Amino acid sequence: MEATPKEIQIYVTEDGRVPFSEWLASLRDLKGRAKIRVRLDRVSLGN
Repeated sequence: MEATPKEIQIYVTEDGRVPFSEWLASLRDLKGRAKIRVRLDRVSLGN
């Protein structure tokens, strides 16, 4: 079975805020933040 790439869409509010990015940047756990980014990268590749 072949992996199908996915497009990750990040929500932007009407006033231009990006809540997900703000939340991710606010995480003090750098390893946790890195794991989230790696997982999103894997999802975008279809895995």
